[in-house]
Amino acid sequence: IDFMITLGDNFYPAGVTSADDPKWQTHFEQVYAQASLQVPIYASLGNHDHGGNTQAQVDYSARSPRWKLPAPYHTFTKPLDDGAVAQFFVLDTTPMARAYPGFQQQIAWLEAELARSNARWRIVFGHHPLYSHVPRRGHNRLMIAALEELFVRYGVDLYIAGHDHILDVLKPVRGVNYLVSGAAGGPDKAYPAEWTDESFYVATNGGYAALRLSKDELLMEMVRMDGQTQFAHVLRKPARLGPFK
Repeated sequence: IDFMITLGDNFYPAGVTSADDPKWQTHFEQVYAQASLQVPIYASLGNHDHGGNTQAQVDYSARSPRWKLPAPYHTFTKPLDDGAVAQFFVLDTTPMARAYPGFQQQIAWLEAELARSNARWRIVFGHHPLYSHVPRRGHNRLMIAALEELFVRYGVDLYIAGHDHILDVLKPVRGVNYLVSGAAGGPDKAYPAEWTDESFYVATNGGYAALRLSKDELLMEMVRMDGQTQFAHVLRKPARLGPFK
């Protein structure tokens, strides 16, 4: 494992109160204690995190060599073994999903960062899905209105979200791929899921997603609670290089 990402709702039920909150030990340090997990963890914020002190999650980045949340939204790059670069854009989606005043500033930031990116892969992640096959929620019209046009205009390859407690590998929408990996709570927290013709794969009852990147391929594995990969899907990169205009 080179690094991990979180898709929000890092601390239930209402985030943390400070960088000294005991949850940092019980819900993070003691959970990800294995030697193989001593890698960077790039976090994003969820609606439950907004129930607490979100600045405290930013502040903890100065205390932990693993916890990477320098700002509520930010970007980072990773070189691939074959010389290509993947760029990740981390969003704070609760302001968008709830149409809080001022969320347009984050949208403007994202457009500027996408416009200047020359990365081979452009992957955006945040808490709330645009599209999801949970009957109790369905597609999120506010997220679609805020983000879809930018994703299409600047050639985003993949958007990864949590929030809905399922695994969902969607078929591309206007050329953009979508993945929902919100099932880490296991069977006790699982939501019912509806498998339609819009998805390659949908599952409930827990699991997570593991991704592998090379210059030309992105492999997504849906891993269930028994540690076995139940489904795998490959995105193959088209030949274009450089900025998407």
